Amino acid sequence: MRVTLVTDVTQHPDLNKRLHYALQALGPLPFQLSLWMRDKALAPADAAIWADRWRWLCERHGLRFEISLAHAALIQPGDVIHVPDVPQMRHQAHQHYRDHLRILSLHGLDQLGIALANREVELLLSPLYRPLSKPATGPLLDRKGLESLKRAERERIHLMGGLTAKRIAPLVGGRFAGFAVKTVWHGKPEVFLENMGTRL
Repeated sequence: MRVTLVTDVTQHPDLNKRLHYALQALGPLPFQLSLWMRDKALAPADAAIWADRWRWLCERHGLRFEISLAHAALIQPGDVIHVPDVPQMRHQAHQHYRDHLRILSLHGLDQLGIALANREVELLLSPLYRPLSKPATGPLLDRKGLESLKRAERERIHLMGGLTAKRIAPLVGGRFAGFAVKTVWHGKPEVFLENMGTRL
């Protein structure tokens, strides 16, 4: 089971240091960790600096580095790429990054069947709950639709939106590929990671 930590250094400029200290203090965790460099608002020069910082942290602590296609100029071989729910960017990813693992974002289950037909990609579905940073967001995912998916399909799907350690724990048995979290870990990374560890 994988937990993906979504970055936001605009709001939390010391986030890398606090995550580094948390991982040092906690030691091995009973789940896999990824770090997704999202940070859409970063200027290109700042994004390059942060990409180096996050890559160092991931290498130091054994996290998988993931990056948004919005930072295409910074993508390196082996990076996992997050592709927004935008037709032009999906086409760009398909044309130029087929040798990378790509995770396509979907907001709802309407296009899920078509997306799953592409065996080259994994999917990120949201929002499962109201996002902590955007409580007024649109419709939530259809829970019954998620439950009806075959195990092989769930194993290619990551979930996001309003997730906490308490909300993730009962979902682990569903055999989803993983869970992406943003706001919940930014304040105290060590508390979130320790809570996840004790609940699994």
